[in-house]
Amino acid sequence: MLTELAVAQFTLRFKQELIQLQGLISFSLILYWFIALFPALRAALQPATSGKTGSATGSRLDFAWTTVCGVLGCLLLGMLLLDWGNEYFVLAVAIASSLTLALLHPSAAVCFLTSLLFLRPWELIQENDYFAMLPKLTFNLCIAHVILIYATIFAKTRKIEIVVNNTFVLMIVFGAWALLTTFKTPDPAAAQFAFSETIMKSGFLFFMILNALRSPKDLKLLVGTLIITFLAVGLISIYQTRELIDATRDTDTRLIGIGAFSNSNDIAALMVFVFPFCMMNFLRRTESFLSRFTSLVVMAVALVAVYMSQSRGAMIGLMAVIGIYTVLTIKNRFITLLAVTLCVLAVPAYMTISSRDSSDLEGSSTSRMTYIKTGLVMAAKNPVLGVGFQAYPENFERYATEIVLEWGHRTAHNSWILVLAETGLLGFALFVAMFVTAWKKAWKIFPQAPEFFLSLVGYGIAITFLSHSYLLYPYLLYALIGVASRVYSTQPTAVPVTGVQPLSNEVFA
Repeated sequence: MLTELAVAQFTLRFKQELIQLQGLISFSLILYWFIALFPALRAALQPATSGKTGSATGSRLDFAWTTVCGVLGCLLLGMLLLDWGNEYFVLAVAIASSLTLALLHPSAAVCFLTSLLFLRPWELIQENDYFAMLPKLTFNLCIAHVILIYATIFAKTRKIEIVVNNTFVLMIVFGAWALLTTFKTPDPAAAQFAFSETIMKSGFLFFMILNALRSPKDLKLLVGTLIITFLAVGLISIYQTRELIDATRDTDTRLIGIGAFSNSNDIAALMVFVFPFCMMNFLRRTESFLSRFTSLVVMAVALVAVYMSQSRGAMIGLMAVIGIYTVLTIKNRFITLLAVTLCVLAVPAYMTISSRDSSDLEGSSTSRMTYIKTGLVMAAKNPVLGVGFQAYPENFERYATEIVLEWGHRTAHNSWILVLAETGLLGFALFVAMFVTAWKKAWKIFPQAPEFFLSLVGYGIAITFLSHSYLLYPYLLYALIGVASRVYSTQPTAVPVTGVQPLSNEVFA
């Protein structure tokens, strides 16, 4: 009874603390965006007084639009404060400022939308009109910016310049095929709604990122946004878990998040996703002290989160990132051998000191193998369309090869097998092809930006133990790689197959 009371008290207190933390993180993001975009904003606020007529007119329009956006931001702030009260003052300021910047700059709009999809403030205060409209409003702003970019380019060149790549084309085909398989599910309407909430939204974000981010500065802005956002996700999960352990006295409690990130394995996969970006930011001497320090903090949070999650797949992915980077960039054979040995030994050592007992690990491994075998049976008996998009849970009992003791939502616990089971051989081939094309792009830019290849490898390993086939994360990574491949295309991209030249000039100088 006392334990339940302590948990209830913590839940109420944690919700209030979480809203304040959301405000601080959102405020940190707006400061980061404002500093990064300040030169462009300052230029817009200085209308031309001389020069060509067209240039002066364009500058005056920029100044007028910036002023209008500032006024709209102040009005929105007032509306938010009237609805939320002074208790959420920091959060209101951050959101109003973010929307103002999103109106002014396409990169800010994409970054704000991406951060919202991870921070998800509407899950904290439900049934609030302002929170409910945030994702759709920001999404529409991104669309408007992309259309404006097309119009500007067309006015200058008389050509419509739509940016796509082969990975995105494969995603479109994969999405169309997955949509077709929904008609085979027990409830096509529900499957099509799930499709609109997952693959369709991921495809739109993929397209927005490809078309709105046009320079290395734009790409760096989004990467920095992800680093700060994932810092929030990791800190929230670690803090909540520690407080619950203290409240329940249960030291075996695994990492617990909130909302869409309540599962420990999902949080750990996100930490593996962001770790290479933080690692490279920290190693580059050209980065500012604040950037390197923030990256170091996020790396530490990622390591703690992965440890507390007790996720074997995430740990393997993390060690693979460190090991592969060492092998491909350090010439000293002794250091390379030592680093690889430590990475290989780290996984069994981690499992030894983990609080999960052997029976739990054995039961989890057995269940996962059963889920995978069942997925293979589904694919073997339905090779063309599979069992239908997101129909694995409904068909599990029908195709299960063994009895599973675990209860709840059944899934393949393997992104590759899940696609094979639900969309058949063609869907599986398209899904793998997306990964392969992104792999090739990331490999070509490895000398300039190793983090994209390392993140793809680490996260690819992590999702082999998770069902992330239709979630936002892999497609977000593919989009980042697509932009990076384009903005680094003017630099040398030849990479020897037998090894990569050390990055001593850029990293270790």
